Amino acid sequence: MAQRRAGNRHICGLMLESFLESGRQNDGEDLRYGCSITDPCLGWAQTEALIRSL
Repeated sequence: MAQRRAGNRHICGLMLESFLESGRQNDGEDLRYGCSITDPCLGWAQTEALIRSL
C-alpha cells in the first residue's frame, strides 16, 4: 500500500494466505479445524482487519 500511495500504479492486486484460524500445523492426529497444514495463514479476524484498513 505504501508503494501505491507513493504513485506506483503497476501494482493492481494483493495475495493473502488466509484461513479460519491463524498459523499452521503439522499433519497428524490432533488437527485443529480451520488451521492450515501447508503455509502459515492469517486468521479470519486478522484478514478482515487488514482488508478494512486498506
